[in-house]
Amino acid sequence: MSEDIELIVIDRIKNRTIFAIQVDESIDVTNFAVLLVIASINWSNCCGLCTDGGKSMSGIYSGLRGRVMKIVPNINWSHCCIHRQSLESKNLPGELKVVLDEAVKLVNFIKAVYKFENI
Repeated sequence: MSEDIELIVIDRIKNRTIFAIQVDESIDVTNFAVLLVIASINWSNCCGLCTDGGKSMSGIYSGLRGRVMKIVPNINWSHCCIHRQSLESKNLPGELKVVLDEAVKLVNFIKAVYKFENI
């Protein structure tokens, strides 16, 4: 089953002109970071990369982000939404909290308008 899923994912990525990918590392029982990436894809077609904040993932020079940026310099990188939630729960400086509050208001407004139009 896992081989079938892998073949489907590789086929879908290869048959697209552009794609975005979200990756995350895992740590084994010896606390060794493990990153498994399907290597048979054309990274120059990657338009978006979503990772966690670890240096092995988001590092501009030696992390996965840095390696992909050597191939696609203008790639759109974002921080994983799961990890963003833990960042948001921490205390923010006042000026960043204002920006976050405005973003939340904007998203809630868009959701309300979209919900109203689809009634």
